[in-house]
Amino acid sequence: MLVLGLPLSLIVTYFSTPPIDVLPDPKQNMISAVINFESPLATEVVRKEIGERVINRLKTHLNEFEEQISTYGILCNPNNCNFYIYTRGDWDFEELKNWLNKKVLHGLVGTRLHIRQGGLLRFAMPNNRISQLDIKGAELSRLQAAGSELMNHLRAEFPQAQIQEGSALQNRAVRIEFNPRLDHLAHLGITISEFNRQLMALTGGIYIGHFYTGTNTLPFYLKAQEPINLEALLDTEVLIEGHGLIPLRQLVDAQITQAPASILRVGHEVSTSLNLTPPQGLAMKSFVEEVDQSVSAFMAESNYNDLHTQFRGSANELKVFLNEFLKIFLSALIILALLVYFTLGSAKLATAVICAIPLSFAGGMLSLQLLNLFTPQSLDVITMMGLVVNNAILLVNQFQLSLRAGSSQLEAIHQATSLRIRPIMLTTITCIFGNLPLVLNPGSSAAIYRGLAAVITGGMLFSALFVLAFMSALLSLKWFQLKSTSTTQAGVPETPATAIA
Repeated sequence: MLVLGLPLSLIVTYFSTPPIDVLPDPKQNMISAVINFESPLATEVVRKEIGERVINRLKTHLNEFEEQISTYGILCNPNNCNFYIYTRGDWDFEELKNWLNKKVLHGLVGTRLHIRQGGLLRFAMPNNRISQLDIKGAELSRLQAAGSELMNHLRAEFPQAQIQEGSALQNRAVRIEFNPRLDHLAHLGITISEFNRQLMALTGGIYIGHFYTGTNTLPFYLKAQEPINLEALLDTEVLIEGHGLIPLRQLVDAQITQAPASILRVGHEVSTSLNLTPPQGLAMKSFVEEVDQSVSAFMAESNYNDLHTQFRGSANELKVFLNEFLKIFLSALIILALLVYFTLGSAKLATAVICAIPLSFAGGMLSLQLLNLFTPQSLDVITMMGLVVNNAILLVNQFQLSLRAGSSQLEAIHQATSLRIRPIMLTTITCIFGNLPLVLNPGSSAAIYRGLAAVITGGMLFSALFVLAFMSALLSLKWFQLKSTSTTQAGVPETPATAIA
């Protein structure tokens, strides 16, 4: 038991630890269907071809699930539509999902469909399962081309995942591109910076400061009257000190071009970005690792091997979480070891108590695997550590008392197990059955506490099955044998004194 117990428990813990997610994903009585368009559509087209069609289909077949559907609606923009249904009473997600696929959302040409059950945390943390993949290292046009190809590649690799543009990958916005006539500006004594401020005032407006309304502070801009067209803008006269009014067309050449609606900068560097949402039921850690491998292979095989990528959002939060979890776990373990040492007054016995913890870890991780749950937080592990250590302390403390009373090592072990087995088993069984209803609860929001309850229940179950035998074998080692010293006084026989350092 001793030879296999500790190494085997560590191995089981390592291989049975489930994929890690940033947060649990408790469900709510709601279904969301995201309809992504392969290319942007006009507002009127989206309204008629997608929005009205979906709502009309739902009304036609609503009688099939009228008791389960309480309300519904659809929100659209040129890039996608979000169709939602709120439910009531008893309903099955897979059944309703199949019905939506066959009766309501089928045959929408040029779209990608993702149906998932709503999450309770989406209002408090709407982006808790969304990661951003940023692409850097080249001019914007090359980054846009790389982003478009990579998005198509990832959509083919992960068809169940939701992969969307995080920044503009196409030039869909209209802008005016000015090319100043530098010789004219130099002749008039105007710098590029001064001329740029005048152009800003004529187009988007130039920021002057804040305006206080008495109850609120508002930004204050100076902006010229909106021109009818580009020719009207170029005919606008600009006042140049010492030269009077000069038409803008004499100072600049202008043309209307297409450009991205916005430009993303990450770390002061122009970037393009993709929004990645893992498939339902897949942990963020596993998804990010698979995407990272796929992106690395794509970059190596394509002409974009000079570009580099990085993850933001939930993927980065996951790394922060793992680092924080490791720090919290080590801090809790050190504090626990010190408390046990000061309680027992022996470093050896404190080590024996700490050695009982890995057995409970194996049980906790196995229970998460059996329930197909992720490990969301460090609270469950630290709570389980405290509960398991209590049982080990009871056993070791009685072992220490028996040694001080003059019992041999084996007698002390026997007395400790026989005297402490009842309180240990009572506390363990009470803890297991107290948490069992939380583990077995099938409610849609049960994921908030099922992980915590599952880890504690599995850990305490393994503690009840193996910790007594493991601790008995551990305490039988020579390392825990008593040290005897003899003192002799006049007329008094030698008296042995026992202690464990």
